[in-house]
Amino acid sequence: MDRQIDMSGKQYKGVSVKRYRPGSRQAGMSLIELVIALAILMVAMAGTLPMLTVAVAGNSRSKWDTQGVQVSQMFLEQISDVGASNGGGNRTFSITDCAGNSVPVNVDICTATAPGCGCPLDSVYKNIDWTQAQSTCTDASSNQYYAYYTTCGPTGSSIYEVRWNVMQVAMKTSNYQMVSVSTRMKNSPTTGTQLFSIPITLHAMYGQ
Repeated sequence: MDRQIDMSGKQYKGVSVKRYRPGSRQAGMSLIELVIALAILMVAMAGTLPMLTVAVAGNSRSKWDTQGVQVSQMFLEQISDVGASNGGGNRTFSITDCAGNSVPVNVDICTATAPGCGCPLDSVYKNIDWTQAQSTCTDASSNQYYAYYTTCGPTGSSIYEVRWNVMQVAMKTSNYQMVSVSTRMKNSPTTGTQLFSIPITLHAMYGQ
């Protein structure tokens, strides 16, 4: 005998039928799908890592440049002020850095024209020539025209190498001097890597 069925899901003459809903079955990811998704994610991350490295390096150089300018400007102002007030001869004074070190600074009221007294200058822009060894910044009288200066910041301390040159400039009076001060991170390359440090060079003239 045939049974009659109500397709609404109600029981009719002892038979109960539930309506089938396509797509109601939930399925998870298979192991192969998971491995493929991870592989795609790794490829995407590998493509962004070089950009992150460049961004971090650029941020570091910006911080180094800012601190380098501040250190160069401080040395330049101190050397110019002491040299202008002394009026001649060699003078040595000290600057205390962030680490509490007493940094000696030699000021030579140089009577020599180019290349002047102190670290060598390049032949094009008359900036401190960092391709020369540090020993070239010491004259025959053992006067040193370089120093190490430590700065402090939120992320820690940084050590800068400072070099300078004092040169007489031919103007109306022979008392005019041009001071060149250049600063860069200690032992940092100037080219060739993403974390290179460009020397910061400043110039000033003083006289009486």
